[in-house]
Amino acid sequence: MRERGATEEEVRATVEFGERFPVRFGRTAFRRNFPFESEWRGRFCRSKQVEAIAVEEDGWLVITVLALLLKGGRHETDLRSTPQRRLPEVP
Repeated sequence: MRERGATEEEVRATVEFGERFPVRFGRTAFRRNFPFESEWRGRFCRSKQVEAIAVEEDGWLVITVLALLLKGGRHETDLRSTPQRRLPEVP
């Protein structure tokens, strides 16, 4: 999770207290904002948004974690180092 920019505590709090919504393949996503108030790659960001994608198997099993840094409520930068590409929709 560290390489995704989120701590284990943030991921747990996201699943326990965050917004919950359905995503593709029958999975569930959880989203929560956290204060950041710091600089990342030369840009000041006010908050960090953590999103956890999970399946329910004897509790929640988190499959992947995304962390986005937000500047004043607007998407500012993605913590992942690789450029993101939009995947084609699955019918």
